Amino acid sequence: MTQATPVAASVAEPQPATPASTPGTETEQQRQQQQQEAEGKKECPICVMFREGGCEKEFNAFMDCGVKGEKGDGDYKDCIPLFESMRQCMQRNPAVFGEVLNDVEELAKTNTEYPPAPAAAAE
Repeated sequence: MTQATPVAASVAEPQPATPASTPGTETEQQRQQQQQEAEGKKECPICVMFREGGCEKEFNAFMDCGVKGEKGDGDYKDCIPLFESMRQCMQRNPAVFGEVLNDVEELAKTNTEYPPAPAAAAE
């Protein structure tokens, strides 16, 4: 019986370990990293950004339109109003989409047609 008590005590000690339940400890950080990695495998980072930024519906509609265009089931021109709707949604949440919006505005200044004309691409 004396030997069973130390074995039970050694088994019991790791279970209530305080660092696992204290935020900011290595164990908690590892758990958060594993959770983020698992979530990352489920969704692409851009998809997560649009969902968390409140523009998931607009993003999905725009992407679906683009996929239809790639397959030949639709015209890319049909996607322009959907992109505009997505852009307006993004403007309502600049904390999340500020960098992306800046990039879109810079591209709009330099590229007015898609795909760029061969002469414009060479210049």
